Amino acid sequence: MKKPLYIVDVFAEKKFSGNPLAVVCDAEDLSPKQMQLIAKEMNYSETTFIKKIHDDRQNIDVRIFTPSHEIPFAGHPLIGTAFIIQQEIIQQDIPKISFQLEIGPIDMTLSNDNIIWLKPIKPFLGAKIPSNILAKVLQIPSGDINHAWPIQEVNMGLHVIIVPLNDCSAVEKVNIKLEQYYTLIKQTKSKAILVFSTETLFEENDLHVRVFADYYGIPEDPATGSANAGLAAYIAQYQCFNDTKEILRVEQGYELNRPSLLYIQSKKSDGVLDIQIGGEVQLIAKGELYL
Repeated sequence: MKKPLYIVDVFAEKKFSGNPLAVVCDAEDLSPKQMQLIAKEMNYSETTFIKKIHDDRQNIDVRIFTPSHEIPFAGHPLIGTAFIIQQEIIQQDIPKISFQLEIGPIDMTLSNDNIIWLKPIKPFLGAKIPSNILAKVLQIPSGDINHAWPIQEVNMGLHVIIVPLNDCSAVEKVNIKLEQYYTLIKQTKSKAILVFSTETLFEENDLHVRVFADYYGIPEDPATGSANAGLAAYIAQYQCFNDTKEILRVEQGYELNRPSLLYIQSKKSDGVLDIQIGGEVQLIAKGELYL
């Protein structure tokens, strides 16, 4: 049995940057066990499986696997998969598609400027966590944490702990202590941790980010759509920026030598947050998966 297979770089301005993704097509007859084994073999942060493209070509059934778990939502896999559906499968301009996931439909906008936008589910800001606990997990001094804003769980389809740090130096120093990490996530819905600073490596960017998710088999992720969607909700909630910029540029992956650029957009109207995340995709390879 053979399946079409694509490799893309997501949130990448050029090839061999951003976050790699494997996309397996015609996956309707694959079992969850087979999909998990394939994702482990690919060993990227995630692998997606296109189960069915419905007759309208705008509704697509997809499943997402990390090397160790199936997950209900992730940003970079859906953006990369949307690119493959438009560019390689349908091969025509389609302005919108909708992925059908366990958490519900996720709408995608395929714009003319090469940026693919994803609209996640309504955000939910959850429990706040004491800074001394995260300082031990991150192995940084408590003084490196920006105490102007809380450490908090956010759910945008996948739970993440958001940790504000003072500067790029503090972000770069983070080194997860696994014993403390696993002790923490036994008590939280979130299994991933996002650390950020409003100081950036490049002046044109707005946020410097790292994301850690050992639980999912991802010690550090080079570009993370779901976690940055959570960050967008967090920033809107706590008004981390004084200006009225609609779109923020997020740099991630530099500590892994995988420079990535994500766009996050958040608007708050009548108390309701409207979040979108976006980025560019680069096609790297296509071929066949032998099963």
